[in-house]
Amino acid sequence: MIQGYGQRTRRAAGLGLAVLCTAGVVLSGCGKKADEVDTIREAGTLRAAVVDYQNDYMKDDGGTRSGTEAELIGQIAGALGVEETWVVSENMEDALSKVLAGEADLAVAMIPDDLKLEEGLEASISYGRERLYVVTRREDYSDAPAAFAGRVLAADPSLQSVLEELSGKVENLGILSCKGQEEALGALTEELTADGYVCRYQEGIRMLEASGTGNIRIQMQNLQNTDPEQFVVVARTGSGRLMGGINTIISQTEQ
Repeated sequence: MIQGYGQRTRRAAGLGLAVLCTAGVVLSGCGKKADEVDTIREAGTLRAAVVDYQNDYMKDDGGTRSGTEAELIGQIAGALGVEETWVVSENMEDALSKVLAGEADLAVAMIPDDLKLEEGLEASISYGRERLYVVTRREDYSDAPAAFAGRVLAADPSLQSVLEELSGKVENLGILSCKGQEEALGALTEELTADGYVCRYQEGIRMLEASGTGNIRIQMQNLQNTDPEQFVVVARTGSGRLMGGINTIISQTEQ
């Protein structure tokens, strides 16, 4: 689970309108000038740009969305008194472009807090942090990026930017994209097309459980020399009450 958010998402659910109004940031009655919040409430829906990573942050289970980001959007929509509408995007960059173009009100797509946003966009405070892990074949104790020089690291699409950053620091690092646990296991234990799989804790644990007792066993270690990921919500610049309300929900959840 992400630290600082995951298991506490329900705590803020009951705060809703009362907390946001107390903070003076969301209810249309709390401010006089019409803004992003009023527009969303008049439309009756909060348009959230998301990416179907199919992981613990955002997962589509036959039309029902679950995960940390889905719960956070549900809380924001509930505080506004509207329904949520999912604007499915191809990747993080596409989600951000939809917000900038006015096709979505905000984006939650595992957006790192250190990402340089385009002019016209602003970010919330971080709603969680999580360390990265690397799954390797048993007896391969490589746990630092430099140990994969001349080898191949894999990750799901949400972590491709991490691999691309590492490729600029690690000599001859190969990069492989794996969609989901089954594909990652195959790359490590069957096709042998990857030497390590970069992931988050829960996904790594599921991989260990699914690996069974095959001929090639796997193990999970902390990925050394990398900073924890921190994710933010992004909206258009100038959406003061909306962003203030989002920050209030996140802050209350972390208490």
